[in-house]
Amino acid sequence: MTFFFVVPTLNSSDNLSRLIISLKEQTYSNWRVLFIDGGSNKYNLDKLKNFCNNHDKFNWKKQTDNLDGIYGAMNEGFIEAKENEWLIFWGSDDWAFSCKCLENLFNKINILSKKSTPDLIFCKGFYIDDNNKIVRYSKFNYFINYTFSIFLGSSPPHQAAIFGKGVRKVLNNYQVEYKLAADLDYFINLANYKKLNIKKIDLDFVKIGCGGVSQKKSKLRFNEVYKIYKKRFSFLWIVPFIFRYIFRLITLIKK
Repeated sequence: MTFFFVVPTLNSSDNLSRLIISLKEQTYSNWRVLFIDGGSNKYNLDKLKNFCNNHDKFNWKKQTDNLDGIYGAMNEGFIEAKENEWLIFWGSDDWAFSCKCLENLFNKINILSKKSTPDLIFCKGFYIDDNNKIVRYSKFNYFINYTFSIFLGSSPPHQAAIFGKGVRKVLNNYQVEYKLAADLDYFINLANYKKLNIKKIDLDFVKIGCGGVSQKKSKLRFNEVYKIYKKRFSFLWIVPFIFRYIFRLITLIKK
């Protein structure tokens, strides 16, 4: 069982140390990383190349010209993933929650697969500030079934989603028209596929840096979230929209 991490980069080589160290310290060793670079300057690209040349689990490639933006880079991950790999999307400022998170994930997948192999797995993510303190957590809140959960505004951080081959067969790309919320659009569209085996597990998986692009451009993300809910739920868009931010408020209070 291999875990395949896809990490978009753009002049962010100085931010990669936590991610790299956290993976090298994993007690489970069957994983690999592909950095997809969107046009970094010479300093950052040379640093990225040098690191990958000296570590066989880390590789990089130039982002394909017609696959634009962060989600375009992630779409290359869908293309590059081997059939039996578990695909994970992290940002350059994300890192593993603990040295055992991949081992624990491996064990939980094995247990779940005794009945039926999951197509998609949701874990827990934790947003970390500049002082290395948890400011809030994020998880998928499950109510009755997946579709109803989505309607009530539940959505995981994509960094805590583990994409199996089953889900990639039915939906293998993000809509790049959305610059910061294409992951929400993706998870909402999965509700069209009722036979998917989607599991939520109690596993602290990833620490998410608060300095990411979507955090810095919160107004644009807010507008995209509105458009996505309006497109999917029409006049009922207000229901998932309000509940989404209620859940976020709760996670700021309760850890």
